[in-house]
Amino acid sequence: RDFCLSRGLGDVYKRQVQANDADWQSWAGLANAQAQSGQLDVALEAYMRSLEINVYNALAHLGIGNILFKMKNDVLAEKHLSKAVELDPAMTEAYIYLAAIKVRTQDFKGAALILNRGLILDPAHEIGNMMKSELSQLD
Repeated sequence: RDFCLSRGLGDVYKRQVQANDADWQSWAGLANAQAQSGQLDVALEAYMRSLEINVYNALAHLGIGNILFKMKNDVLAEKHLSKAVELDPAMTEAYIYLAAIKVRTQDFKGAALILNRGLILDPAHEIGNMMKSELSQLD
């Protein structure tokens, strides 16, 4: 069901992008739909196009960081996720991914610090709380 919904939204955003190539929001929407349907390479290109038009698009930085994290490109992922937080400090998901990068590099104290900043914004964040629980067992 979600795949069909993403695909349908992808078609809508594709038409919007064709109608107006300079619409950064449509590029970001298209990228999000593509990412949700597992088309990470084309989603990355669409997010990058969105950023070419609007470098202050925090959601595009988050999307790129998310995809690069999944591709295990932690250095670039961290750069984009940090930029997302800089542009929108209330972006909880960016903190979660940044903490996950720290965990992957065995920097558990750094992960806990970043994770706590995200959980201040959204104390009920399910994945964040699972990570916090796991990290507390490492102390």
